[in-house]
Amino acid sequence: MYNVFSKNARIHSHDRLAELAAELHNVDWDVILFGETRSARGRCVLDGGHVLYTSEIATQATGVAILLHRKHVHRVGQVTSLNERLMFLDLHCGRRCVRFISLYMPHAGYSLEDLRTVYDMLHVVLDEAERLHYRIIVGGDFNTELHVGHRGNFLDEFTCMWRLQVANGENHDDSWTFCSSLGVRRTIDFILHGMNVNILKCSISDAFDLGSDHRAVFAQFSIPNQGLARRKHVRKKQTNWKHIDSQTFHSKVESSLNTNMPTTL
Repeated sequence: MYNVFSKNARIHSHDRLAELAAELHNVDWDVILFGETRSARGRCVLDGGHVLYTSEIATQATGVAILLHRKHVHRVGQVTSLNERLMFLDLHCGRRCVRFISLYMPHAGYSLEDLRTVYDMLHVVLDEAERLHYRIIVGGDFNTELHVGHRGNFLDEFTCMWRLQVANGENHDDSWTFCSSLGVRRTIDFILHGMNVNILKCSISDAFDLGSDHRAVFAQFSIPNQGLARRKHVRKKQTNWKHIDSQTFHSKVESSLNTNMPTTL
């Protein structure tokens, strides 16, 4: 089982990283996907041996990161930061590989072209993962609600195109992840996963705060080692058959037609 969190939080200082380590002390976690980190540290090892991978482009308003528990560090494959809004990490889980993707989508203050640019990069990352037969888990701040406006339509079309499930897609009174300064609560942070990943549970979590106005999304997954079984057609071996030459065969057919009226054309 893998416990995955998605959290919008600024982890751009040593004090904030120390606060993160303290808050995670009593939390059962494996991977944390961060958005709006405002950090560009590259790879750094935290207290306890956990490894934080961040975007490498300096930023004052964006930034993404992936925090990996020390027990999984030896199974890391490729780690790539495409820009300050999108990065991924490949983790070998048994005989399968899971691509964890962390993203921070442009908010409504940016143009739709900026939004399309991030989605285009995300399509490239997913296309490669699909060709490699990797499992897919995506987490981040999408800065939109499901089914709401142009940005909601982008998200709907994206999940449909790649057959992704929204782990926290059910709406209920306590499902909000962001509270504005006016007290308006919305669900704009999500964890998405492929059909070949088994989700065991999902909830909105207040396990760690980090001074953020976003709540974390938590999802627990299991990664099946086997893919979908293919049904193989097995040809049965024929037994007790006798060879008959073509002339004898045609004679038998002609005799049968002369004695029995055909019932079908």
